[in-house]
Amino acid sequence: MESHDAYRGDIHAALAEIDALTRQVDALTRQNERLVSRWWRTMVVASPAIALAGWLTSACIAELRRPIFGHTRSSAHTVRQAAQLFRVSTNSTACPSIFDLQRERQLEPSSRVADEWNNPFLIECADDETVVRSAGPDRIWNTADDIRVPAFK
Repeated sequence: MESHDAYRGDIHAALAEIDALTRQVDALTRQNERLVSRWWRTMVVASPAIALAGWLTSACIAELRRPIFGHTRSSAHTVRQAAQLFRVSTNSTACPSIFDLQRERQLEPSSRVADEWNNPFLIECADDETVVRSAGPDRIWNTADDIRVPAFK
């Protein structure tokens, strides 16, 4: 009986320690739940704001690029008109180069013969169709940012 009494004190101390640890775990669990709840509330509010900021950024970049593409299209139209005039005035189906247009004074010396990224325009002719192309800002032909005058129908 004496041996049981000796263990009884140890058991009570261990149970008290388990009880204290359980209370600490419960407190940490409640704190974690509050933090998770706060995080989710923040995400619910912040996610639309982040999405809107991304959309606005891409829209602004597109707007800023628009004048550059407009200048390139305008220059390409000028080159195309000169190429068409060259073909009519020479009664030729041959496709002129930029050099031909400058030599024959179909282009003003001040005319831009390259896009805004300093890529020279490419003139393509097929039958009575004259097309002027630019490689665009990536400077690589046949990619999505290429500029074509006239645009595809």
